[in-house]
Amino acid sequence: MKRKYGGLVIGLIFIAVGIGYVGNVLGWWSGFTIFFPGWWALFIIVPFVIAIAESGFNTGNLIGLLIGVFLLVSQQPHFRFMWQLIFPAVLIAIGLSIILKSKAFKFRRVVKAEDGGAFYIPVYRCWFNPRQIKFGRFELHGAEITTVFAELVLDLSDAIITKDIVIDVTTVFSRAKIILPPNVKMAPSANNVFGRLIDKTTSDTYSFHTVYVNANCLFADAEVTTTGS
Repeated sequence: MKRKYGGLVIGLIFIAVGIGYVGNVLGWWSGFTIFFPGWWALFIIVPFVIAIAESGFNTGNLIGLLIGVFLLVSQQPHFRFMWQLIFPAVLIAIGLSIILKSKAFKFRRVVKAEDGGAFYIPVYRCWFNPRQIKFGRFELHGAEITTVFAELVLDLSDAIITKDIVIDVTTVFSRAKIILPPNVKMAPSANNVFGRLIDKTTSDTYSFHTVYVNANCLFADAEVTTTGS
């Protein structure tokens, strides 16, 4: 399941800020403050750093981190021009991702740490072009979804889920909708920056397994619903 590094990252940030102010008081240095130019960009950078630490790199969280870093740098006195490079930098990142991972759909091999066994999960990517995908009546071990400036609707209502699974979702200036079968329950986890994870699921009394949805939403929404809700 998802590695829980979020608390560690946030804890280290609080410790670093505390040490900074202690240094001011004891005279080790002066002028430390968290309200430096562009400090608000940390509300974009930190969630995506946590997402990368927990789920690894993918196109969506890499673009989100890149946007945050550019916004921070662009607020520094000698780099005011940097904000103009945000959009072309995003286009370059998307282009490189398309070249290096040309397929909009593929499977990723996952090895279980406990016994070394392996399974495959579908990986869906959607750039600038909306997609609607119907997953057939096959066993589902999890999924990875990235949407950038496009809407993706993934219908998993016919999927066979025989164990707890994880679905990682990253939406950047876009929207993703996931439709789950009615015999599972959803456990949400989200890193949202001007975005939302919308839970419209309903679980019946025969919900034996849990779908863990880890969402990273940057100026975007991710919606999870169940068949018939």
